[in-house]
Amino acid sequence: METHIDSVTAFLQNARGHEAADVTQPQRLDILFHQYSKPWRAIAEVYLSNCRDHCKRFLDNLTITILEPEMPHVAKKIQEKQLDKLLEKRMVTALQELERLEKDRLRATKTRNAAFLDGTKEAYGKELHKMMIKALPNVNTDFGKVSSKIAADMGMDTLEKRQRAEAVALMPRLHLSYKVCLHLKP
Repeated sequence: METHIDSVTAFLQNARGHEAADVTQPQRLDILFHQYSKPWRAIAEVYLSNCRDHCKRFLDNLTITILEPEMPHVAKKIQEKQLDKLLEKRMVTALQELERLEKDRLRATKTRNAAFLDGTKEAYGKELHKMMIKALPNVNTDFGKVSSKIAADMGMDTLEKRQRAEAVALMPRLHLSYKVCLHLKP
């Protein structure tokens, strides 16, 4: 997990535009998702190719075992003219579906979904509760120093620490985005 947080922290530092260093951009979740999911298409293409190869071997074995002993010329013709063509047609269909999935992957994540917003609010509330419990017992009666005390106690008193905290907060949002998308799809 620590490696992922380091990776996300570096991403946040490099993905900054012209805004002030402390400003969080909501689009970063989309950019992060697209970056992490980029290898998925290549993985799926290899998987589809392997599936086609296994099916081809199965159909070749089937025709050799069942048809060739009885009808050698018919077996080869059925294989070349029917089975191979049907298999390639299925492969084209699978690649078209993969293209649709790739377009869907590149769309903006559904961060306006109520489940995502509720989950984010709940996670933020829990984190804020932890901060308050950690910081308030140590604060003197000068409540003007509470926010700086919370920031210092939570390790968010410098820009670098705040960016790291943002990276830590962004990872659960990315996972929550996956969960929400999975439950929305039929």
